[in-house]
Amino acid sequence: MLRIKPVLLVSVLAVFVLFAGMDAYSQSKVRIGTYDSRMVAVMFYNSKYFNMREEAKKRMEAAKEKNDTVEIENIKKEMPLRQRFMHEQAFGKGSVNWIMDQFKDKVSEVAEKEKVNIVVSKWELNYYGQGAEFVDLTEKICAVFGSEMDFKKMYSELQMNEPVKDAYLIED
Repeated sequence: MLRIKPVLLVSVLAVFVLFAGMDAYSQSKVRIGTYDSRMVAVMFYNSKYFNMREEAKKRMEAAKEKNDTVEIENIKKEMPLRQRFMHEQAFGKGSVNWIMDQFKDKVSEVAEKEKVNIVVSKWELNYYGQGAEFVDLTEKICAVFGSEMDFKKMYSELQMNEPVKDAYLIED
């Protein structure tokens, strides 16, 4: 009967495990769900969830009733800045993280359904290696907002244009 020394057996098993693990690693892909943040901004700002204008009007009315000149001036300064911020999001590469944070649960559901490991704005990808597989989740994420806008038409038009550099400078 052939007797294998325990040291040799452990060595052979270790090499087998090492090579099996390397092969699995080299074959695995990371699925990255991406979205166009411009479209997320447009769909969110045209949804029932966006109520900044109504809130600002209420704040302004309350400030005027109290004759709170400081608050009135603050609101007058704030609203144009917010508009510029929205321009950067809708036309440039501005972050929509504060929007996405409000819908974390829904985004998680989309990610799980699409079997992606990561969800990130396509404008935030600075580097990716060979093992990356990309899945465009823009439509599914935007569906969360329930906007009445024609997504397909808007998205196809948006994709024909690169983000505007310094979009915050756009004037209405």
